[in-house]
Amino acid sequence: MPEHIPDVLASRYASDAIREIWSEQGRVRLEREFWIAVLKAQKELGVDIPAEAIAAYEKVREIIDLDSIRRRES
Repeated sequence: MPEHIPDVLASRYASDAIREIWSEQGRVRLEREFWIAVLKAQKELGVDIPAEAIAAYEKVREIIDLDSIRRRES
């Protein structure tokens, strides 16, 4: 089975912006933004999360190595 199956509907009808959001990189970026928001919310609620930890996550938010992720998740 091929690793990537093209999404015919998306390629025909979705805008470039929507395709980017739901691309592999877009989904990883959204997941990272979610976890950064969770860390910030927990900190606001009193959980001891160092500001440096949140900053470290924010620093690498856009550094997405899909091959590395695939190796770790396989």
